Amino acid sequence: MDGDFNPKPVWSYTQGLIAQAMLQVWKATGEEKYHSYARSYADKMIDASGTISGYNLKEYNLDRLNSGKFLFDLYEITKDERYKKAIFTLREQLKTHPRTSEGGFLAQEGLPLTDVARRSLHGSSLLCPIRRGIPESEAFDDIINQFKLIHKHNFDPKSGLYFHGWDESKVQKWANPVTGCSPHVWGRAMGWYAMAWWTS
Repeated sequence: MDGDFNPKPVWSYTQGLIAQAMLQVWKATGEEKYHSYARSYADKMIDASGTISGYNLKEYNLDRLNSGKFLFDLYEITKDERYKKAIFTLREQLKTHPRTSEGGFLAQEGLPLTDVARRSLHGSSLLCPIRRGIPESEAFDDIINQFKLIHKHNFDPKSGLYFHGWDESKVQKWANPVTGCSPHVWGRAMGWYAMAWWTS
C-alpha cells in the first residue's frame, strides 16, 4: 500500500483511509481480496507484540491516528490481539496530546493550530469506537467538547461554514488578530467534519 506515492508502507492518514475503504468494499461485495488487502497492510505495519512500525506517539500528530479506525473492524472479525493492542497505543496518544486551554486538540506538537479536519475526523472519530467498545465515559465527554470548541471558535455566522484553522494565541501570520481564525474555509474539511458528526 503506497498511498501518497510513498516507496514503502507508512502509518498515516491516506493509508488508513484506503484500508478502511477496502473493508467497506469487502462488506458490500463479499470479495475476499478486499479484506485481504486491508489485513495485509495491518500485518505489515503491526508486529506480534502490537507495536506499530513507524508510529511515534511523541510526534503527537493527529494524522497518525486515522489508520487506527480500520483496526476496529479487523479486530471484530479476527479477534487478533495485535490489533487491539495497536488501538490502545493510539488511544494513549489522545490522553497526552497537546491541547488548547479549553481542551481542544492541537494539530501536532509545537503547532498552535487547531483545525476542523484533524480535531473532528482523526481525533474524535477514534474516540467514538473506543467509547462504544470500552466503558470509558470520559471519552464521550471529550468527543462532545471537540465539536463544541470547533463551533465556538471556527464557525462563521455570515456564511454558516467553519474557518479551517484557529490559533488560540493569535500569533500565526494567517490568524485574524481578533478571532484567531484562518481566512479560509476548506471544502474537504467541511466534508470531513460532517462525516465525523455522522460517525459519532
